[in-house]
Amino acid sequence: LNECAEEPDLEILEDSGPMVQDLTTQFKRCDNGSKGYISCSELHAIVSSHDEERPMDDIIKVANYFMGEQEKSAGDDSVKRVEGIDLKGFILLRRCEHPMEKLAVELAEITMAVNDALSAEKDAFKLEGNI
Repeated sequence: LNECAEEPDLEILEDSGPMVQDLTTQFKRCDNGSKGYISCSELHAIVSSHDEERPMDDIIKVANYFMGEQEKSAGDDSVKRVEGIDLKGFILLRRCEHPMEKLAVELAEITMAVNDALSAEKDAFKLEGNI
């Protein structure tokens, strides 16, 4: 695993600090239906609604990567296609501040686009007075 996708310490997921609280709040807001994960379709809708045009396959690549399926070959038919990203994967994704340094260029660009869209979603939510 690279630095972006390293397992977060259990303390991070249990931490009640502001960063984890903010990420947990955003995760819950984006998890339509409270399924325990943000589906690839939901993530794609967020990305698209914030002017980041990415095909669904890109979103699936990012979800697979941050859900621990990154070591499997993209061309392998046996690769598990995750349905979405859970809280742990979401925190890993959002904490990946400089993916260009750590990920393959294509995946890094997709990750940056998803993170930009999630940041815009968070800012828009705050601007609407929903703090």
